[in-house]
Amino acid sequence: MIDARRRLLLDLGNLAGDGGALRAAAEFGALLGLDLVGIFVEDEQLAQLAGAREYRLPAGRWAAAEPERILGEMAGLAERARRQLEAEVTALGQAARFERLRGDPASMLVAQAAPRDILATGFAAGADFACRSVAGSHRAAFGCAASVLVLPPRPVRDRGAVAVLAPHDARTGLDLAMGLARAAGERLLVLAETDAGEPEGAATRHIARRDAEAIEAALAGQRARLIILPNESEAMAAMAQRLAARLRIPVLLAEPIAGRPDAA
Repeated sequence: MIDARRRLLLDLGNLAGDGGALRAAAEFGALLGLDLVGIFVEDEQLAQLAGAREYRLPAGRWAAAEPERILGEMAGLAERARRQLEAEVTALGQAARFERLRGDPASMLVAQAAPRDILATGFAAGADFACRSVAGSHRAAFGCAASVLVLPPRPVRDRGAVAVLAPHDARTGLDLAMGLARAAGERLLVLAETDAGEPEGAATRHIARRDAEAIEAALAGQRARLIILPNESEAMAAMAQRLAARLRIPVLLAEPIAGRPDAA
């Protein structure tokens, strides 16, 4: 068994605009045999902009802020996200459930995520009002009980090693990395500060520090398809976003499940 995790929750409000990122997330879930659940949260704050002069949804045009227009466009975005999700998972020979919710995207996404789930999210496409909720979703996601998969914009679609930062507790992320490497037929690469040992069949790259610069240096000249970091701190969450954006590969913040009362 690869891991005790159950579902991959896809933040469609932040992924559906980037077909490459959504495809990469769906492939990740398929490799691990996770149940795929696409979630689109209609942001209620947008519907309260009637007093504003103009608004713009991601990839849309500026228009008068009429509540009916806003709600209609959000419904259209949700339907396009559902069709895109269906197309991606069908191409993989998989199936996915679609959920359309309404409320604050950050709190709604976190409320759906159980400790053994993985929440997949992307990057904001621009600096308009609608993207403020995306930033809030990022902050909330990194503080929730689930693991978080960060998908970069237009990820590099390539094969390569599954790299994992050796955790301080000696287990967080390693089991998942080993299972994913086996499922994908890839090499496991452990990034470690010491010679404390490595899983059987894994290679080790030594890093001087637990920061983004040291990890990038360790991966120079290496082909990696995914990086796994232990979700130990806010600094680690910020590092995940930076590495995903700079290297253009997915980065998973693995939440420790040992010791949780619902981890059995």
